[in-house]
Amino acid sequence: MGVGHPGNSTRRGSDLGPRVLREPMHLHFLCNTLHLLQGLVHRDPDRVERMLDELCDLLQHLLLSTRVPHVAVRDELTALRAYASLQKLRFGERLDVEFDIDAATLDRRVPGFVLYPLLENAVKFGMQTGPSPARVVVRVRRHHGDVEFDVANTGHWVDGDGGRGPGHGAQLALASVRERLEALYPGRDLLSIVERDGWVRASIVVPPAAGRLAPRAATASA
Repeated sequence: MGVGHPGNSTRRGSDLGPRVLREPMHLHFLCNTLHLLQGLVHRDPDRVERMLDELCDLLQHLLLSTRVPHVAVRDELTALRAYASLQKLRFGERLDVEFDIDAATLDRRVPGFVLYPLLENAVKFGMQTGPSPARVVVRVRRHHGDVEFDVANTGHWVDGDGGRGPGHGAQLALASVRERLEALYPGRDLLSIVERDGWVRASIVVPPAAGRLAPRAATASA
């Protein structure tokens, strides 16, 4: 299935990568994490060490994603698990994050860091709009040759309210995801959002990239 001119789409998709750290929600998360680390550095140094390891994994994957348009699913999941672990350390029993991954997808190539905004939205708005503990489920499956990602959270969809409401940050994050997917796969609407039965589900169906990555290929390409 065609994805447009490979040179142009790859360059445009890669250029969009560094913007992810400039989104207000991402900066907010980093500030919260650093403040938490500051408060724990003397009281719980072992916990601080674990959190620093997770934060390093997350930032290393971000840097990789600014340099290459596609990464292995396993590397994308490393970043998502690092983020989830940091938030679990922060919120404790108020947050439950589950990963349900088809092992056959781990070496498939997907746009790097494109799922992080979906997980961040799920954690934030799941905790704001749903019962406690907030539940978040990340699923990765094969779908007719594509790779399908679902990030679902308990709670409700929050509208952006014309840029004034509490959901405005979510709208910005989703717009950034759509823009990056459109750059890499022109003419394809790959992101969908559905609210049903007390859950909000964001789904991305990613067409096959050129071949498969070996387990360490994404890291080696950095």
